[in-house]
Amino acid sequence: MRRAYAPPPCPGVSVLMPTYEQPEFIARALDSLCAQTYGEWELVIVDASPGGATARAVQPWLVDPRVHYERIAEGGLGRALNQALTRARAPLVAYLPSDDKCTGPSTWPG
Repeated sequence: MRRAYAPPPCPGVSVLMPTYEQPEFIARALDSLCAQTYGEWELVIVDASPGGATARAVQPWLVDPRVHYERIAEGGLGRALNQALTRARAPLVAYLPSDDKCTGPSTWPG
């Protein structure tokens, strides 16, 4: 039986993922983060894309309470990154571009 992951009240790391028109890559980025051995993270995705393709691509990961998604009016990646930073709750911040991936298991924050 698979147990649901219950995140701590305040995560150890806030992973910021601003995105703009990257729905074809975002699944790889999300899978790579979820595969990390350190689980006390939150992911703040801020989507500045004009269409709904990214929202549809992210939908399967929203069942994880550590994953937060927000769509903003277009303003580019800089605006999306700034918005993600305002939502970060952890004392440490990491940046994961939506077209990149985490490599290897991580033992953040140590």
